[in-house]
Amino acid sequence: MLHNASLIFWEDFEWIWPSDWGIASIDPHCLQLMAYAKFSGAPITFHESANPFWTPKSNLPVFRTNEGLELPTFAGVVNHLKSLNYSADYNLTPKQQAEVAAITQLMEEKLYPALLYVFWLDLNNHSQLTCPWFAKQMTFPLNMYYPSKYRNHAESVMESRFGIQFTDAPDVRSTIETAVHKNAEECLNMLAERLGEENFLFGQGPSSADALLYGYLAPLLKAPFPNPTLQNYLKASNVLLKFVSRVNLTYFSKVAIEYEKKKASETQTKQNPEDEEEPVNYTRVAVASSVAASAMTAYAIKSGWFDVAKNIAIQIVGSDDDENEEDDEQYAAYNERED
Repeated sequence: MLHNASLIFWEDFEWIWPSDWGIASIDPHCLQLMAYAKFSGAPITFHESANPFWTPKSNLPVFRTNEGLELPTFAGVVNHLKSLNYSADYNLTPKQQAEVAAITQLMEEKLYPALLYVFWLDLNNHSQLTCPWFAKQMTFPLNMYYPSKYRNHAESVMESRFGIQFTDAPDVRSTIETAVHKNAEECLNMLAERLGEENFLFGQGPSSADALLYGYLAPLLKAPFPNPTLQNYLKASNVLLKFVSRVNLTYFSKVAIEYEKKKASETQTKQNPEDEEEPVNYTRVAVASSVAASAMTAYAIKSGWFDVAKNIAIQIVGSDDDENEEDDEQYAAYNERED
């Protein structure tokens, strides 16, 4: 990763969702910003976290410049880095820059809803992959609150995109799923055609459009989906597969190599088990955990815990660092405990 203490984001607020599945982060938006930092040469240090509770908008990624400026969007980060003479688009012509804007809109409208659907709204993927992943990474009750919040966001995106109120009714789900897959497949075909034999969308060098494309494709390609319908469609495109592999090996090789070593080690352990342990009855564990979690959550909601805690977090994050050094010390101590 890139490092430079003179630039950009205070380490206390440089949070991204953790890496997994051989990619630097499981989140598309985190990957997009990480890729753009690599492409532009910006010396940004990223830190993994699975706790968005302390962030200003209760979400990741979070970026804050050394002047205390919070940058909530990809475009905001790109413009800020450009003002510091870091850009992946310097070599683009005005026509190509207009094409970047068109490609960005295309992916936002057709690929982003597809990722939201396959992760949060597909029943098998949601119950067997997404929820267990967040349950493992986050602590209670955050691992119940945030997945529910993100799923609600996915539903609202579907409703705004397709004009249908999202429900679990089979006909509604089928209609939206069909539309999501159709749009995503059309977009993937267009992007594959645009790439052709080139390394990147505009030739040999990566652009901001390539950073966005990588952020959308990598999780879709690498996540171990129980229902891999759209993933299989992506895997059928050698052009897009090579693109993801190219970015992984060129800019995130350490993550990819470490993941492959971990997989090899786990495979060897399974083939040569030293001790056989009694299998865990996960159904009983899940039922017991669900009952306990529901009771605790009901109490937390009834007692107003979420609202109080949220207000405290907002006050902590929103306080000015120069005016409140004590908060800085407390936050640094918190980071040390998390690390």
